[in-house]
Amino acid sequence: MTGVVVDRYLLKLGAVADAPAEDILALLRPCFESLTRD
Repeated sequence: MTGVVVDRYLLKLGAVADAPAEDILALLRPCFESLTRD
């Protein structure tokens, strides 16, 4: 997650900087869900 934030807002190097927030959230949602499941 930290890497995505750094790339999007600080470095602005990759495709993440140009991607809509909804697309980024859709890609990261399964990661967060797997980390927060009991």
